[in-house]
Amino acid sequence: MIKSSFHAYGREMDADFEYTFTDLRKTHNQGVFDVYSPDMLRCRKSGVLTGLPDGYGRGRIIGDYRRVALYGIRYLVRERELQFADLQSNLEQGQNLEATIRLREELAEHRRALLQMQEMAAKYGYDISRPARNSQEAVQWLYFAYLAAVKSQNGGAMSLGRTASFLDIYIERDFNAGLLTEQQAQELIDHFIMKIRMVRFLRTPEFDSLFSGDPIWATEVIGGMGLDGRTLVTKNSFRYLHTLHTMGPAPEPNLTILWSEALPVAFKKYAAQVSIRDLIFAV
Repeated sequence: MIKSSFHAYGREMDADFEYTFTDLRKTHNQGVFDVYSPDMLRCRKSGVLTGLPDGYGRGRIIGDYRRVALYGIRYLVRERELQFADLQSNLEQGQNLEATIRLREELAEHRRALLQMQEMAAKYGYDISRPARNSQEAVQWLYFAYLAAVKSQNGGAMSLGRTASFLDIYIERDFNAGLLTEQQAQELIDHFIMKIRMVRFLRTPEFDSLFSGDPIWATEVIGGMGLDGRTLVTKNSFRYLHTLHTMGPAPEPNLTILWSEALPVAFKKYAAQVSIRDLIFAV
């Protein structure tokens, strides 16, 4: 897919890159085609079957990007080091050997990736080794986590998850401490959403003809109800929707409202107003 995208725009892929991810490391497509049956291949070629794993198997990737803001990189790295050490006895005694080796390898990769994320943030002048101390840092730390993901992954969908209610905690705390005004809070969210809108991936012309607006499906879940019957709507839910007014409508991020008759009346009215005015989709 990447090679086809390069050729479509008249660019050549780096030879070393192509060699590494073709001859030294199996690509996603190679893995998928290795398990296709002859009937599957014929149906694919004739167009009887579409939406198959060779094009869509990258899946919907929903990372918990909040953890970087909540804990900081230092804590997350230390947790993986402890988990890595806890598996030492299994390794020495040969217990669950295959699973243990795989898990230790994955934990080592986690640790390296987290440290690379910390190094990336340091280039921008931020120390994300510690937890976020205020709402501005919470937004920035969260964005760095998402940025690291989209810089290294091209998933079928790179979703945000549920970040509005998480950031609302930091914003409310800053409100109570007199460190933030409502206008400043909206600006923080506007800037965050603006950065998400700027994300682009290398796509094939076939993809662009199928989907308009260069979508990455950066889905943010807003609203809904908890299992205990309490609403999950916060003040920040309103701010996320309000970005469609302050900056105008856009396909990204995909602001998905989990609708319920039990949602607060004010939120339902505002969501309906925004949906009609700015053409968002509520499901």
